[in-house]
Amino acid sequence: MRSAVALAILLLAAASCDGKKATPSKPITPGPYTVRYDCFHSDQPFGKGSQYRNQSFDLGARTYTRQFYELSGEDPGPEPAPPPPPPETKPLAADRVTAINAAVEKTLRGGPYKPEYPVPEGTPCTLVILAGDKELYKIEKAAADEPDAVSELVRTLVP
Repeated sequence: MRSAVALAILLLAAASCDGKKATPSKPITPGPYTVRYDCFHSDQPFGKGSQYRNQSFDLGARTYTRQFYELSGEDPGPEPAPPPPPPETKPLAADRVTAINAAVEKTLRGGPYKPEYPVPEGTPCTLVILAGDKELYKIEKAAADEPDAVSELVRTLVP
């Protein structure tokens, strides 16, 4: 009788599998996390300027910091180039913190992921996930076209 029950359980377990091996999720370093998404574009070789689009999402502090600016590339003469503007920090809504945190954890549990480099004349962007001062993940992510967790994270950051 016991062997019949064991066989039935075994057959039931085999029937519930689709033949694919389940990929165990990776253990992750606990947060709170900070996500940086920094983009830089140079106008060269057609110009001398550059543009910066730097964003940071501190999920522990529930803040969003951005620093967007452009350098003209003009010769400033004897004067040094002006410093970039100070970053702006604003609070992050609780629902955004929850959504970004879920996307970060999904990214950290999966992988490996393919980088997405910019097209010629495009803007390279780097995505970095940190826990405190420890860098947990870094990837070049100029687009969010790959059907993966990193693209989902980028789309969550830039709604």
